[in-house]
Amino acid sequence: MLSEFIIKKLKNARYKILEDGSYFGAIPGLKGVWASANDLERCREELRDVLEDWLFLKVRKKIKNSSEELIHQLVPEVFFDEVSFAFALAHNGRLESGFVF
Repeated sequence: MLSEFIIKKLKNARYKILEDGSYFGAIPGLKGVWASANDLERCREELRDVLEDWLFLKVRKKIKNSSEELIHQLVPEVFFDEVSFAFALAHNGRLESGFVF
């Protein structure tokens, strides 16, 4: 499910060539998700890494706030099973081994 979300968002990415010949890429609607590199392929790779980090931090922040409903609003494509969510809450929102998406 996470990989589908990432692929979907990367398809919406917008790229442009800057004056110095480097590439800039961003995903509309995701504040702070952008990358730049000397070539287009590297820019795409960097943008994917940034998106993955952004997603992890957003989910982590929402788990820390102990709100399952807000997580589903943030990423509707991701559904946590009740056991996994309870496990995370029982460990003060920390992602421990055994946490399952």
